[in-house]
Amino acid sequence: MPANAIDIRQGDTDTALGELSEALLDADGPCTACSLDLYPWQALHYLEQGDIDRAAASAESLTGLVAKTGNPVGEAFTAIVGCGVAGARGDTQLYRKAREQAIMLMEKAVSRGSGSPMTWLFDRLSTA
Repeated sequence: MPANAIDIRQGDTDTALGELSEALLDADGPCTACSLDLYPWQALHYLEQGDIDRAAASAESLTGLVAKTGNPVGEAFTAIVGCGVAGARGDTQLYRKAREQAIMLMEKAVSRGSGSPMTWLFDRLSTA
């Protein structure tokens, strides 16, 4: 196995998942659309591990990417992730603002009852 390979056979899958997502997002990582999909799930992973700083870094990267693309689905994901990070930090004012924005953006981007991964992510990140 190459020295820079990530070995998940040793049982530390939580660390391996974080490292793998970071490796995918490095300088020559995935296309823009793939990055828009990966950052929210990376942030969720870090929040579930209690690593708020890394989740916030994922949120910042996502925000920067969305600012460049103007992607409406990305805008909704950015609000959802911001909601989760604010909630984890205990910032109730920012949490409420991000949650309201996420709901508004999801109403534009996702059909009700669609079973979209976006609504699942919102349920996981917006419950404080």
